[in-house]
Amino acid sequence: INFEVEEIESSAILKKIILEVDARFQQNFSTDINLNHNLNYFVKKIKRKNDYSRTIADIDINDIQSVYPSALDMAVFVGKKIELLFDLDLEEEDVGKVAYYFCGAIEQKLLENIKQQNSVVILCSLGIGGANLLEMKVRRLFPELFIHGVYPAYRLDEALAKKPDLVLATMPMAIEGVLVVQVSHVLQDREYEQIKRAIITLDENEFSNHYFYTLFDESIFINDFKATTSEDVIKKLGKMMIEAGHVSDNFLNMVFDREEIFSTAIGNWVAIPHALSDGRQSSIGVCVLKNDIIWSDDKVKLVFLLNIRKEDIEQVKPVFDKLYDLVNSKKKVKKILQSENFDSFLKILSV
Repeated sequence: INFEVEEIESSAILKKIILEVDARFQQNFSTDINLNHNLNYFVKKIKRKNDYSRTIADIDINDIQSVYPSALDMAVFVGKKIELLFDLDLEEEDVGKVAYYFCGAIEQKLLENIKQQNSVVILCSLGIGGANLLEMKVRRLFPELFIHGVYPAYRLDEALAKKPDLVLATMPMAIEGVLVVQVSHVLQDREYEQIKRAIITLDENEFSNHYFYTLFDESIFINDFKATTSEDVIKKLGKMMIEAGHVSDNFLNMVFDREEIFSTAIGNWVAIPHALSDGRQSSIGVCVLKNDIIWSDDKVKLVFLLNIRKEDIEQVKPVFDKLYDLVNSKKKVKKILQSENFDSFLKILSV
């Protein structure tokens, strides 16, 4: 009976912690039964250290940091709460385990929040029967697409008036400014793959044009900067962000606190320090160093300082994805290191 009472109390405490995570990180995990169950299991096992293996060799914290940085930040926050409220001492591996649970919670929310983002029109040369077959198959295979309708070729102008992102046509066709995929009337497997690739292209283009590049600003860009330590770079970029009005004076402390937990050097001469803020806008400061410096155990010559507003946290993952794809290219990094000014830096990003 005492064990059952203890477990009920533990569950209640963890629910309150999750509510705090929701408030601090602009999330909605309070209804995630699996997350609460996993954290309960975690706390129970930590309490019984003799029965719990602390090693999690199959979970790479660096992998979590690169793919789910917000999960790691939430895990650090929750870890401190667990230590305080349950009188436990957590190790780095334990924080990694908590982060892994939050990765699953993030993916669950992403799955629940799939929206119809891209719109499509179908141009079909068959009668209404054949057209309906194609439309139904597209709806079944691509529920994320919003279909404006099915049109014969002679009603092309009417179809384009819907301003679709994508056109699926059963006949050869080229339309300026619109992505077109030619398909058969029964939609074969290879055409299914072509549509999938087209949707990915649309999503990448939309993101690139509407969000990623707006995070960079000339007022928080510096090149040919001479530094001796990582602290020099963070202080310089942080001061520029404060002067630009992007962040509060406390932002630097949050970045340094984050840096003490895990190094943000990611290899390939790049570091990406970051923190959540209550600032006016999310932004990315850029520092191209005149000389390389030692950042933890890595040599670094290019630094991106990410200021992430809590309100923008839902958009953070694609920002990290885009940024990590960028800096994983040695060729791209080399070009950025050679950029003479902000305009040339932006041109390199857009290529």
